[in-house]
Amino acid sequence: MASDASMSSTDLDAPDTDEIHPQAQEFAAPNHYYPRSALTTPARPLIEPELPSTTDELNGLLILVLLINETGIVDAVQEEKSAWPSEYVDSLKNAFSKMLFDAGSLNGNTVKSRFEVVISMADAPTIIQTKTIEEELPSP
Repeated sequence: MASDASMSSTDLDAPDTDEIHPQAQEFAAPNHYYPRSALTTPARPLIEPELPSTTDELNGLLILVLLINETGIVDAVQEEKSAWPSEYVDSLKNAFSKMLFDAGSLNGNTVKSRFEVVISMADAPTIIQTKTIEEELPSP
C-alpha cells in the first residue's frame, strides 16, 4: 500500500503513449489544424479579404495557408511559396488575417483547420484557387 501512495495523479491519468495510434496523437494535439480533406465540413469564408494593390510587376503564384480556430477566426497566416516582395506579401497576409470563417467541423464538432489560398497576379491580385493542402498545384 505504501507504494500506491507514492504514485502521483499524473501517473494514473496519463495514457501510455504506446497505446495511442500515431495519427490519433497528431490529431489530438491542442495546436493541430486539420487539413480540409480530414474535415466532415470544411471551413467556409464569411467575408472576402480586401486585397491591396501594387504597382510592382509580379510573376508566379503566392500560396498562403490560413490557420483557422474553432470560432472561425484566423489565428495565423503562413506563407508557403512566393517570390514576391516581402512587404507586399506581408500586406496580403494582413488582409487574409482579418477574414472570418464558418469554422470547419469533424463529426459535428468544430475544430481548428487549415485553409489554403493560391493567388495569381494579373492587373490586381486574384484568388485563383482555394484547395486542400494535399492537392497538387496547377502549372502556371
